[in-house]
Amino acid sequence: MIKIFISLAVICYASSVVATEYFHTSDDDEVILSLSHIHGMLEEQDETPLVRIYGSGRIHVHYPIYMRRAGDYELWLSSMELEELMAEAQLLLEFNNADVVVEVEELKQQNFLQSGQLIHISDSSYSELNIHLQYYAADDFVNALSKNKKIKWPDLQQSARRFSEVESLQSLAKLERHLLDLINNSKLAVRSE
Repeated sequence: MIKIFISLAVICYASSVVATEYFHTSDDDEVILSLSHIHGMLEEQDETPLVRIYGSGRIHVHYPIYMRRAGDYELWLSSMELEELMAEAQLLLEFNNADVVVEVEELKQQNFLQSGQLIHISDSSYSELNIHLQYYAADDFVNALSKNKKIKWPDLQQSARRFSEVESLQSLAKLERHLLDLINNSKLAVRSE
């Protein structure tokens, strides 16, 4: 099993520096990144993720029956493309939903006080991102530990446009756009079972 190492962050303690190395396997059975869209107005949701990316670089795209391109498709990423995508995903491992909600609510309040306008989106659609990476603890390079992150955000792209000051929200929206750009790729092939 080949392990692809990706540096996440450097944590500084006084004069010493400790780097955490995250990696994913090249296993074609292991999903390392997935994206789902949950639509508020649909009674019967298809819970299959829209995009699943495997450790091998394979992308499985599932368009539900109620979408124009209904069906299952495949695309392969080069190792460099996969590494770039996972480096982008790693930035979200420390995403703190509660902190971002507080920051957004403060901005909504400021906007309301300045403009007198209150904006509300009914029947929200949610973006749900799941990241699955592994790392080795500094004192144990034998047993890999898992780092899983699940982020769910309503009306992500609209929120990112409205609250451009919120960096972590911008990172989340950027990763979603990257994934959506990939699946709109002309190289997308119908998946054979």
